[in-house]
Amino acid sequence: MTTINHQQLKIPKNNQGFTLIEILLASYIFMVVILAATAVFSSTIGAKMKASAFWQTQQEGRYAMEKTVKTIRSENVKAVKVSPTDDSILWLYKDTSYQSSSLIYRIRLTSNAIYLINTSVTPNVSIRLTSANVKVTDLKFSGYYPSAISIQQPFVTIKMKLENSAVSKQAEKETLTLRTTVNLRNYGYKYNY
Repeated sequence: MTTINHQQLKIPKNNQGFTLIEILLASYIFMVVILAATAVFSSTIGAKMKASAFWQTQQEGRYAMEKTVKTIRSENVKAVKVSPTDDSILWLYKDTSYQSSSLIYRIRLTSNAIYLINTSVTPNVSIRLTSANVKVTDLKFSGYYPSAISIQQPFVTIKMKLENSAVSKQAEKETLTLRTTVNLRNYGYKYNY
């Protein structure tokens, strides 16, 4: 049997390992890298949550706006008028007389939601156009609606301000303002029908 001595293995006799300064420096570098990676990950997640909140708010607002525009442009709506007491209520009539017997729809803001109210049926049917995920903070109607036969076509400008209401953090809160102008497709204003 052969014996191996230190000279044959060439192992240094004074192997002391790492110094305390080397361990502290390596730990510091490791912590800096971990903190930087955590910050990047956190900001990426925050940006994704904000984009998701914005997208949801935009989709809800676009749906409510499209449903409102479609109702205003429907066949049986011949005239529109903004309420003289509250510009967040729009009245839609089946003729240009603007009499209460001719009122068929109301679009209004109630409790931070937009409602389409069918007044031509009893009892009135109310349809909510925005979900509970979105809070409507402002709804304004304005426009031109002649009281007599006119050459100018009636129009309504709709402005709504929406806010994402289902938020868990302030960073996720998103506010969006939508505005559009709608011309009536009915030409009864000109030809009195």
